[in-house]
Amino acid sequence: MSNISGVQSQLLQSQIASIQTKNDIGVKTLKKTQDAAELQGEAAIKLLDAATDIAKEGPSLGALASGLGQNLDVSA
Repeated sequence: MSNISGVQSQLLQSQIASIQTKNDIGVKTLKKTQDAAELQGEAAIKLLDAATDIAKEGPSLGALASGLGQNLDVSA
């Protein structure tokens, strides 16, 4: 009987190790996903800040002199 209990113990240990490995992989995957989402959020905020700064500055002198952006063709 001790052989059977030893095999069962080894099987249980193997199953526990497998579950722990899968859990570790899941945690690392989630962390990488969260890091990527955070970086994308930061990049979006930087783009919005830059767009706000440009909008506050108003049109450049070159754009005013050339008429750039003053007409929009909506018939095309």
